[in-house]
Amino acid sequence: MGVHRNLEVFPMAVCLLGPITFCLTFVLAVKLGHVSMLIPYISYTGEMPPEKNLFSQFLNITAFLLAICVYIRHVLVSTASEDDYLVNSNVNGIATAFGLVSCFGMCTVANFQVNNVRSVHYFGAFLCFVGGNVYFLFQTIFSYRLSYMGHNKDVLICRLVLCLCAFAFNVITVVTGVLSYRHFRGKDPNHWTPEEDGFIWHISSATAEWLLTFVQSMLVLTFFPEFKAVQIRAPTIKIENMYTPLVNFDDIA
Repeated sequence: MGVHRNLEVFPMAVCLLGPITFCLTFVLAVKLGHVSMLIPYISYTGEMPPEKNLFSQFLNITAFLLAICVYIRHVLVSTASEDDYLVNSNVNGIATAFGLVSCFGMCTVANFQVNNVRSVHYFGAFLCFVGGNVYFLFQTIFSYRLSYMGHNKDVLICRLVLCLCAFAFNVITVVTGVLSYRHFRGKDPNHWTPEEDGFIWHISSATAEWLLTFVQSMLVLTFFPEFKAVQIRAPTIKIENMYTPLVNFDDIA
């Protein structure tokens, strides 16, 4: 069967497609007057058509590509540690589960707009961001364990720094977001103005969310040097009794 190389294109695609999607929907939403240009939440930039359609479509594609990255990373860690048992297979499986949960959360965010199904959207955002942070914390630990086998220590350091930043931005996003809505007295949070109460908290929360998104995209990109050295063979499929009839007509006769 064929050997698949150039797997590094998957983390590169995730790193580029996500931020490009958000920037594109932001520009469209501002141009059409759907949101204020003063740093809205990412979700508000994909709430109304036509930017909503782009937001959903490209974010679903990003989630699918991210799921592929999660699978490749699972196989990579499992293969690299199978002889020396540096990473427990069950722990690797748990980490992979968090990664897939993050992908599911991203799909939920993409398909359930914040002002239409707010609770479902926030639940998806929680799965995406928190699940992603926990997943990359596991990957940082795995990188540390595998560094004894000569794996790139620069990637470990980079992953650790980005992980710490992601956790910090996650906390800031949630805390300042709650404070901003407690003070908000306006009618439309999509057009939050500096004169309204809670604006500073809102700007802090939205800025942290944008930074969190870019940091998590960079975390996916840290897979690039590792995936570049990986080759995956296509699975072998065995078919048995494909043309065996369900009914033996000789027996009926």
